[in-house]
Amino acid sequence: GGSNKQGGSLPTRLITQQTRNYNYTQITRNAYGFTRTAQQSNWWGGTTLLEWEREKKASEHKTDIENTLFFGARSYTASSGPQSTAGGLFEYISTNKTNAAGTWAKASMQTFLTSALQYGSQNKVFFCSPLVGQVVSAYLADNWVRADVGTTLFGAHVTALISGAFGTNVPVIVKRQWGSYGTATSGQYQPAGMGFVVDLDAVALSPMQTSVRLSDRQANDADGVDEEYLAEYSFICR
Repeated sequence: GGSNKQGGSLPTRLITQQTRNYNYTQITRNAYGFTRTAQQSNWWGGTTLLEWEREKKASEHKTDIENTLFFGARSYTASSGPQSTAGGLFEYISTNKTNAAGTWAKASMQTFLTSALQYGSQNKVFFCSPLVGQVVSAYLADNWVRADVGTTLFGAHVTALISGAFGTNVPVIVKRQWGSYGTATSGQYQPAGMGFVVDLDAVALSPMQTSVRLSDRQANDADGVDEEYLAEYSFICR
């Protein structure tokens, strides 16, 4: 700790310098609809066409929002709108990045966790692509013990990482869809090989309009039904 002289005056004031940042809101809309003929036709599976599509589009709508929270880029265009996009984790994480350089050894993983857990809360989660999840689960390969000669099940899936430095248990959440995002051209980021350690106490969804399903979006003279899911939101990264 600091040392001060007897009878001394007030020491130099040291404070946490607050910084101001900003993000834009983003409007996400997922529309769907069918003609009256399509709705009255018999479809395989026996489900109501509109109800089936509502469930499917609700999932796609949530996926679009989640993709923004991870990979969104902050932007604003005044013309033709205006139109803005919200920045996500990829936008705001600037220095705390680790390049696995093609191989992510156990020691490198522990160094990564030590760095990630040094600051902030211990309420952190590791979100990763299937490829990264596969690499992490392979850590158990050289520590495998067969129960008996009749064992036919092989393999393991790691659901959490434990920091050797802090003893903190960091859950591992594999994002399956990221596995199909790895076809980007040269120069673009490739989520198929990415993972994020996220401090859940430092991020938040900031909605101006929570997700809502809007019906009867078709034109007055349209022979069909159109609906959409709509949300306007932003992302807070402290």
